[in-house]
Amino acid sequence: MDKISTIWHGAAVWSRLLWWGACNIGRRPRAPHQVRNTCHDRGERQGLTLLLLGLFQLPLRQKVRLNKKTQSMHSTFHVTPPSDFDFILGDWKVRHRRLNSRLTGCSAWTEFSGKSSTRKILGGFGNVEDNILHFPDEEVQAAPFRSFDPVTKMWAIWWLDGRAPHSLDVPVIGRFTGSVGTFFADDWLAEKPIKVRFAWDANPGGNPTWQQAFSGDGGLSWETNWVMEFSR
Repeated sequence: MDKISTIWHGAAVWSRLLWWGACNIGRRPRAPHQVRNTCHDRGERQGLTLLLLGLFQLPLRQKVRLNKKTQSMHSTFHVTPPSDFDFILGDWKVRHRRLNSRLTGCSAWTEFSGKSSTRKILGGFGNVEDNILHFPDEEVQAAPFRSFDPVTKMWAIWWLDGRAPHSLDVPVIGRFTGSVGTFFADDWLAEKPIKVRFAWDANPGGNPTWQQAFSGDGGLSWETNWVMEFSR
């Protein structure tokens, strides 16, 4: 017998005991032929029994409703962590190409090497990438932080430059379509509003790449100013 059946059985037993007590409290013993009509009539006895059963049934119904609500909440918030950035987890060597000047018509690039190491945080709903960049004139440490919103299915990416340890760049927001992720933000450059675009390509079977581009005309045209290629 399951838990609900056991409770119902107990409710039925209690209702009979309470009905018997209600019918006989304060009464003298009666002859056998008088016992049938102790509570006046059958309709009154049935009404009392149904009332008692209803009182037992109410908390059971509330419990069932609460259980269904709890199950619904669990199914709503039980979301599998995304795997979009799994391709970049671990340690990598990085080849950088960086435009010397941005949105000025510059065509000269500087190349340098670096290292990166990425691990998951926030139970798999985020990750952090620790970078060492070997610029020609100095070594710089930097770290992007990525966080996933399971409601909107969007990623946010913040860039922290070790040379400005108390300042995070404006986050770029976006998502992956297949193996390509695109992320956008509104920012400022030389006191002028610009749009920023990050583009990740997992490049299955090859080397992952990341590109940064700026737009000074509201997104009508884009200038790529930084490219990273990752290898083991």
